[in-house]
Amino acid sequence: MWFLLRRTSPATALAALCAILTLVAPGRAQAQTASVSSSATPTSLQRPAGLYGFAPSVTPTPTRGPTVVLPSLTPVRTPTAAAPTATFRAPATATATPAPSATARPAASPTASPSPTEPPPFVITGQPLAGQTIVLDPGHGGRDPGALYNGVREADFNLATALTTRPLLLDAGARVILTRETDTLVGPADGTITQDLEARAQIANRANADLFISIHANVHTDPEVAGAITFYGQESGYAGGQQRSPRQVELSRQLAGAIEHGVALRTGENERGIRIANFWVLGATKMPSVLLEAGFLTNPQEAQRLASPSYQRRIAEGITLGVIDFVRRRVVLPTDRAKPMGGPDARYYDQTGHNLAFGFRNYFDTHGGLDAFGYPRTEEMVENGFTVQYFQRARFEYHPELAGTPYEVELGLLGDAITADRRPFPLGTPFESSAEHRWYPETGHGLHFAFLRYFDTHGGLDAFGYPISEELYGENGWPYAVQYFQRARFEYHPEYAGTPYEVELGLVGDELLAQRGWLG
Repeated sequence: MWFLLRRTSPATALAALCAILTLVAPGRAQAQTASVSSSATPTSLQRPAGLYGFAPSVTPTPTRGPTVVLPSLTPVRTPTAAAPTATFRAPATATATPAPSATARPAASPTASPSPTEPPPFVITGQPLAGQTIVLDPGHGGRDPGALYNGVREADFNLATALTTRPLLLDAGARVILTRETDTLVGPADGTITQDLEARAQIANRANADLFISIHANVHTDPEVAGAITFYGQESGYAGGQQRSPRQVELSRQLAGAIEHGVALRTGENERGIRIANFWVLGATKMPSVLLEAGFLTNPQEAQRLASPSYQRRIAEGITLGVIDFVRRRVVLPTDRAKPMGGPDARYYDQTGHNLAFGFRNYFDTHGGLDAFGYPRTEEMVENGFTVQYFQRARFEYHPELAGTPYEVELGLLGDAITADRRPFPLGTPFESSAEHRWYPETGHGLHFAFLRYFDTHGGLDAFGYPISEELYGENGWPYAVQYFQRARFEYHPEYAGTPYEVELGLVGDELLAQRGWLG
């Protein structure tokens, strides 16, 4: 239950918590403890973001999760909201799944949930979650009991349901981590609510988890309201300043829909739908993350069911089926976060979630590193018969036929790729080359001043290829000059004149990947 305290400071939240515990009658609850104090903002990618915007030459076939035979799940109740259809195009606005008010639960018609009917047998064939690391987060705990209604303590329900879900996920092949296994806070014993929430998120981040699922119970002013709601995080607007990419938001939305539907089918409860929110744990985690409000403790009948181990088992089955459905349907993009390879020859960049190893790492380190190429955007992959890896500003290509020569690793022709629909550019006027000016008759373009100096000191023709345009001004509204080469785009930044960043390479890797639909 997250809505009352999520926008207050930790000190104010704790004071309010104590006051409510003192004033409420037995069996009533204090408000949900969502966070609100500042914390470290996730590291952003290096350098100012350039254009995100290509038509692919080759698109690897997306990989899907394993196929699993699911039990026949015939709904045993009439849902109040249809389950969302999995899609990779998030709605432009969240009108279908609005964020809840900070002071009130989502509006709902006060319809009591029907008594659940016995669902079909729960059967999972094989291990469809093999290789998946899933973090289950039983909300609250210790001196933060969560909601207290109708004799049910939310923290106890959350933990019992997580403990029941764990063996089901394990049987399906997953590695499962719980943020807590006893009635205690996860953060420092004397810490703030914000520290506790951050500690939960960091358990998932440190484990490089594939999914994060926080389990809670809900409350409403109307005691007849019942059913499950599943939340997923928005892009921004978090109290700690966290940011989530459109891809993270979309995958979380799909996971929320799958779990919401699975829980409703196994329990027979009202399917109240999915909602977008700025809860701390949904913003601070780096993987698809959701927060399940499994039912309303303020509904006496539903509270009684939530306290039942057999009903907790049904919720656990619904979570498991939802996770399997998500993994089975998910299309894995090359830009999705990967797990660290480990070992002395590999380096992991948590900023983008990708590894850099062996020959590509050596080229990266000896040809300019982050300043030149930015962060890796994919793992190594095969395109056109070559092993390649994408970076923010480049594509590395491995040429085994040139092993042992300076051309074993080369930069791909990304300048050509992102300008394919614009070429040929207008030719330049020929001139005599000099110390500050050079004419390239091969392509009919010149190179001058700062761009020429950068070209000569950073690899020249071997690194960038020939210029394929003249200097261009006002490109995409940018307030600086650019020039395209076969393998790169030079950008002139007068505000950095006299520094190593006077000339920078454009984000042509990002632009190409975005045009393929691999970056949001």
